[in-house]
Amino acid sequence: MPNPYVSSLKIINFRSCANVEALLSRFTPLVGYNNAGKSNILTSLSWLLRGKLLSESDFFDAGEEISVEGLIEGITEDTLLRLHDNHRLRIQERLNGEALLIRRSQPADATKKSDVKFEVYNPQTDSFGPPPNGLEAGISKLFPEPIRVGAMENAAEDATKAKTSSTIGKLLNELSQGVQAAHHQEIEEHLEAVRGFIDSSGANRFGALSEIDGAINEKISSFFPGVEIKLHFPVPDFTELFSKGTVKVFEDGHTPRDFENFGHGAQRSIQMALIQYLAEVKQSANVPTTTLLLIDEPELYLHPFAIEQIRTALLTLSKHGYQVVFSTHSPQMVTAEHAHHTLLVRKEDSQTKIRKRLEDAIQDIEPRADHQITHLFSLTQSHAFLFADKVVLTEGKTEHLLLPALYQSMTGRTLAQDQIALIPVGGVDSLAKCIRILQHMDIPTIAIADLDYGFRGAIDSGMVNCDAPSIVNLRTLLQSLANQDQVALDQNGLPSKRNSPVSPSKAFEILAEHDDARPSIESLHQHLKNNRVWLWQKGAIEPHLGLEGKGPAHWASFSDRLSRDGVEAVCADHQSIRELFDWIREQQ
Repeated sequence: MPNPYVSSLKIINFRSCANVEALLSRFTPLVGYNNAGKSNILTSLSWLLRGKLLSESDFFDAGEEISVEGLIEGITEDTLLRLHDNHRLRIQERLNGEALLIRRSQPADATKKSDVKFEVYNPQTDSFGPPPNGLEAGISKLFPEPIRVGAMENAAEDATKAKTSSTIGKLLNELSQGVQAAHHQEIEEHLEAVRGFIDSSGANRFGALSEIDGAINEKISSFFPGVEIKLHFPVPDFTELFSKGTVKVFEDGHTPRDFENFGHGAQRSIQMALIQYLAEVKQSANVPTTTLLLIDEPELYLHPFAIEQIRTALLTLSKHGYQVVFSTHSPQMVTAEHAHHTLLVRKEDSQTKIRKRLEDAIQDIEPRADHQITHLFSLTQSHAFLFADKVVLTEGKTEHLLLPALYQSMTGRTLAQDQIALIPVGGVDSLAKCIRILQHMDIPTIAIADLDYGFRGAIDSGMVNCDAPSIVNLRTLLQSLANQDQVALDQNGLPSKRNSPVSPSKAFEILAEHDDARPSIESLHQHLKNNRVWLWQKGAIEPHLGLEGKGPAHWASFSDRLSRDGVEAVCADHQSIRELFDWIREQQ
């Protein structure tokens, strides 16, 4: 059964988050460059649930209040039944359906923890106010202490914390809950036996301790008659015993060493192994839990296979009571399935910003449910756009396979170095909608299309009028070619493969070679460039490259000659390719 989770976050004046709003899911990747503010978002989420006195450096504007507001959804009747009566009743008073809106804030002049305010939204008064007694404690029961796995540069600091607040301590507490429940009575009996030996009132107190007591009391009586002492060695209770848990690391059978004495690679591997095992435990258990798991770059120091494993483990935890929010630089941590609710974090003028999520952009641009899933898939079949500053959409395999090598040969840089993602969309019908969706997410997006796009997708999407002079002239020329039996046309007057001496793509290449067609194609090309679409003026990319076909053998041969002889020697129309790359780099 789904557990409560924080579905939205509003951050004001916290570090680089001057004014940030984020929509969260139970599994939320945060993608962005270093220093974009991803860790600040994770920290603000933890602070919302477990407030502490923030320092002056935590304020974006030292003269203004810090405020973090969060909406908790999924507080069902079953969830409330897990709570004490007082906690349950206080939360019910402030519920709006199954949701609770909370806010934590700290004034600029705060000097002690009691200055930090915790407030709850009241649906009846439409305002925030102090929580009724028991409500904040109830939220603490709903959301135990968040587990924060920080960046490894903070590992040394984390290791100095009390075991209950360290990353390892929190993970061990999660893992050992079953052991604690199963062996509570047994361990308590042993602890009680130890107390009997060394406690000041122990029934079986060691005689050696009593002898020391007696010797000391003889001394005391001469200074202060009537007063005596007993040595007392406190034994931890059951809860305290487990709260001090840690791990000892053995390497090649040598003497055990503390976790923090190993390098970052070993520490990260151990942390992720604990999380992976925790996922296995929770998947087989049927114990309700709601825990916030916040991780900075879980992929650090891990090889690709291990990254796949930890992503799967985190996803499993998100389906078994944990809300998982993590920052990442690795495409392996974000599959196509989760691209639609990934948060793209960036920084502008020293302020953290979040781009609109893919699923929200789709809903804005294409709200009809029957089309929504189709376009979501067409974009997320390649999720490289999440890690790019600019997206180039292509419809053909030749572009996807050869343009990266051509780009590097001509510019001396890779597409990745220029933060450009080349993404195939699988057909011209979705090009315009994909451009609008990604542009709506504030991701600069352009497309490369074959000449037939000007007659089909460009007209269907409204980029080009069907009665535009260039289109009318080109249709007339197509009909002339058909009258000469060079091509065959369908009922719409466009090249068809039925009863045709050539394929439709070849028909457009023949059209492009016609002297009277070139001015109209150039006009159409310029018009579509203004609509962020580059049109191949020779019909498709293959004639520009000088390829006689579009199969693996042709691609491999071209790549081999390109690496050996250079672009100008092997590319039939290298000037057009260079103009394409210049255009791509200019687009914002």
